[in-house]
Amino acid sequence: MPQQASPPTSAPVSSVEATVLALTGEIDAASAGATRLRTLAAIDDRPAALVLDLSGVEFFGSNGIAIVLETAQRAEIRRIPFVVVAGQHRVLRPLQVTGVADRLTIRPTVADARAALRDPRIPAARSGGV
Repeated sequence: MPQQASPPTSAPVSSVEATVLALTGEIDAASAGATRLRTLAAIDDRPAALVLDLSGVEFFGSNGIAIVLETAQRAEIRRIPFVVVAGQHRVLRPLQVTGVADRLTIRPTVADARAALRDPRIPAARSGGV
């Protein structure tokens, strides 16, 4: 019998430059609704910037991609800089294969994401055409 994973959890950590929303677990059909609400609420709080940390995500498929895109679009509409942390293959590869990676600012670590937010040459909030 397959082991059922716990739903993703989040741990927002505010700093002067950004709020970090760390998701863990599986982002699938069962957890997508709660995960979507959590990420959109982070944007609705209007942080100075948002880093979506997916380094603790164990499964990332079409539901995860849709959530990331919707969060990026909302960030762009609200002019909130947005960077995704995705350094592991299980998250980065689906974003690359679907072309979504080309529409986002993605960095392998939270430190790199924060550095990207400080670099004015990096378009931190890109969703590919809202």
